[in-house]
Amino acid sequence: MAEPSSAARLVPFFPTHVIAEPWPAFEAHAGALRDAILARRAADPDETPRWSSGTDLPDWGGEAARALCAHVQARIDAMTVDKAQDGDRRRFRWAATLWADLLTRHGAIDLHAFPGTSWTAICCIDDGYGGDADPMLGGELVFLDPRYPEVRTRTPELRTRRQDGSADQHEVRLRAASGQIVMFPSWLMHGVRPFGGGGSRLSIAMTFRADRLR
Repeated sequence: MAEPSSAARLVPFFPTHVIAEPWPAFEAHAGALRDAILARRAADPDETPRWSSGTDLPDWGGEAARALCAHVQARIDAMTVDKAQDGDRRRFRWAATLWADLLTRHGAIDLHAFPGTSWTAICCIDDGYGGDADPMLGGELVFLDPRYPEVRTRTPELRTRRQDGSADQHEVRLRAASGQIVMFPSWLMHGVRPFGGGGSRLSIAMTFRADRLR
């Protein structure tokens, strides 16, 4: 195999921004959010392994839900640039939509995206693993390469080599962790693999639409 030049470097053009980070105020608000979600589900029972609330979560989620939304909105605002903005005069405001998801054993969420919005965020309130690190429990957040299936239509067995030497994949998985927030562009297809944990997976999903100010 030809040896690369010592001056060669792999430059990843056009990166997709996926940010995973802990919510600093999680410990202060986790209990209130967990209780609110479980109470809402009890009032709206569903025997399927996936339950979703309505998008009125800010109305019943209390101060904890508002604190989470404010934190994420500040983060995505800091990661967004309006190239036509003149000075400090803002041209857009964020319109947020929030809802809760609860998965029990075998629950999953199909791949989807959110057209018409700019950013999506998911905060894991309870990963449902109960401290079990077994990767066979599933339940990972899945992202699909936006170039798929074009990158696999001609010779599917051929892959580009990544910077660490591994083969490129068309799917990326992130294991859920209580207190973790994941933020990404709303056009990115994503879902959740079948969940096999012993508890319930509780999460809050958010989308942010940029509305032009008049």
